[in-house]
Amino acid sequence: MRAILTAFLALTLLSGCAQISDQIDDAEAETVSDEIAAPSVMETVDWAELEGLVSVLVRNPTERMLRRAEAVITVHTPEGEELATSPRQVYEGACCTAIDVPPGGTFGFYLFTGDVEGAVEDVEVSYKNVSWGDAASGGGPVATAVPVQLSSNRLGTLAIADVTTRGGPVDTAVVQAVLEDPDGSLVAIISGTWDCFQPGTPTRIEMQLYQTAPPGTEIRSVTVYPDNQRERGGDGNVLESCEVAQWVAP
Repeated sequence: MRAILTAFLALTLLSGCAQISDQIDDAEAETVSDEIAAPSVMETVDWAELEGLVSVLVRNPTERMLRRAEAVITVHTPEGEELATSPRQVYEGACCTAIDVPPGGTFGFYLFTGDVEGAVEDVEVSYKNVSWGDAASGGGPVATAVPVQLSSNRLGTLAIADVTTRGGPVDTAVVQAVLEDPDGSLVAIISGTWDCFQPGTPTRIEMQLYQTAPPGTEIRSVTVYPDNQRERGGDGNVLESCEVAQWVAP
């Protein structure tokens, strides 16, 4: 099975972040220009910094399905100066496109700021190219994930999860693991795109974070977001559907 997570020295899976086309079935387009982004599409639940990796967890506060939203993330220092912004910190694809977030559901973004640990005072998130859909629509294959183990390795931190699919195969999906400390606060988010989840026996995946999580860190959740648009960006991201892929369990 192919998986190559890319967040440039920040985290890996074997896949890049998803990029979704502007045309989405059963979606109501609410588009904001590239120059002006809307700040109120989703609410920011929490953010954290770990060895230069800034992770942001957001929530869909509406009663509609958020089909797509491109986040613009800006990080400020205690002096109010801009430290980093997502349009200039994206490598091999987009780090910051939310897809198919249900009412009340969460989605994670990440931003690598470099060797400036402790310099982040504030994180702002706004959105552009937003598309909504009916929360009752869907009916396609469903994929869920269960955390298995979190451990340290020579690269940093390894999260292991089992993904189960019902109702048919999922050709491609964004998978996200949310890590938390013993107090329940956010530590980091691992996010990447995976090809071809087959129904039946759970598929075990390994998600590599290139940072060392503090002692006591646990996996809060692992969420699968099926990408029905079947379009991805970044090096090595050539989609192979379950119909044609030679699927091999990791």
